[in-house]
Amino acid sequence: MGMGEPMLNLKAVLEAHQCLNKVLVQLFVGKYLVRAYHGK
Repeated sequence: MGMGEPMLNLKAVLEAHQCLNKVLVQLFVGKYLVRAYHGK
């Protein structure tokens, strides 16, 4: 296992984590907007 492999894995994990965060934020904001819209 070379020194470059862990860095590639880390980069992939970070990218996946950022993607997951975007999805979670969109879900959270979506639920909040729906709740706020129906609450009026």
